[in-house]
Amino acid sequence: MKAQETGKRQHIVPQQMIRRFAGEDGKLVEMVKPEFQVGTRRRSPSGILFRDDFYKYGGGDLDAELLIPLEQNFAKIYDEVLEMKALDTHQESALIAWVASMLVRTQFVNDMPLSWPQYLPRGLINGLTNMKNVVDNHTRVHWYATYSDLFARKDWNWKFYWLSDNDPKIVITDHPVCTTGRLNKNEFMVIVPLAQNVALFGGHEKALEQVAKLSIGHLNFFLASWARERIFAGCKETLELVRWLLSDNSPFDSDLVARARQPFGRIPEHSRISPPNHETANDVNPGKALQAFRDSYGSSR
Repeated sequence: MKAQETGKRQHIVPQQMIRRFAGEDGKLVEMVKPEFQVGTRRRSPSGILFRDDFYKYGGGDLDAELLIPLEQNFAKIYDEVLEMKALDTHQESALIAWVASMLVRTQFVNDMPLSWPQYLPRGLINGLTNMKNVVDNHTRVHWYATYSDLFARKDWNWKFYWLSDNDPKIVITDHPVCTTGRLNKNEFMVIVPLAQNVALFGGHEKALEQVAKLSIGHLNFFLASWARERIFAGCKETLELVRWLLSDNSPFDSDLVARARQPFGRIPEHSRISPPNHETANDVNPGKALQAFRDSYGSSR
């Protein structure tokens, strides 16, 4: 049966995710690259991070066909994941599928330049270029399948990163789920901010050793660098901290900061989580940076 087409407004980040980064009033504050001015207007989840007809192509709608069903399946266990409850096989599959979909649903795919084999006729290249929304959604499906397979392998692990109530909060961006390093076991991780005080890291055991070294400053710097342009938090203070991390006075390396200010970081290898150039980054978090660092799921199978 054909999936029912969704409405014109399609969220590139699900509202159920955005809401978990909101303040007590249920709203968020925005900061935009590259100016990094912190807004004064508080925004509701329904009014941010959407595009009109973003996933529609020809007679299809990838949102209805793939993304929304995965989002709905994960919604049933979102709270259980945050509470680090043991997941059965079906629930773990829902988590893996949702994380994989979050890596492909944003404008990162759309912003990639098209590259066609030189032997193709010019007319065909022009036609394919004019069908970029079809090509983009085909790319999303292919990448989704690739990530899903990777995250389901027996040597893939998940680890949690928790913050205390007194710590600065985690930001959410227009490309919230992101990756680090090259695709090898020692470097590659996927970073999943789940709520303003919880993030989930996935990777092989050696790569996940890096997580214990992270402060909230490291994490927010990396998440902000992966943003295309929009960064949100439940409170202004969190964004002011991120603004400082991306400023000329940042404790991080100046070349890394310059790239992080650009859409999607424009960082070769898309950046390992690397330490800053001096110890002042340890002062990014005025409180205890890490309340609990727990290994809940172990291997994904």
